[in-house]
Amino acid sequence: MTENQQPRPTGDWPVANPVDLDAIEQAAAEREHGEQYARLQAAVAWNELVLDNIRIDLAKQPTPTCARNRARWWIRGVLAQLDAVLKEGDR
Repeated sequence: MTENQQPRPTGDWPVANPVDLDAIEQAAAEREHGEQYARLQAAVAWNELVLDNIRIDLAKQPTPTCARNRARWWIRGVLAQLDAVLKEGDR
């Protein structure tokens, strides 16, 4: 055997049915990105649900002044919730 020759592995060579390693990596990536996409869509849906409820409530107000007052009420409520969440995170 010369210095550039490598010993052949035992078994059939070349293999009759090689494994496609790229397909395995791509399937794992698709599964991971699919889960990330599902989480993202769930977050987007939740945000839209909350914002739609606020829009519906503001649209029910009889005058622009009432709508502005109600918007301020929503803002105070959201900020209060954020403060509570941040205080819990500090513990």
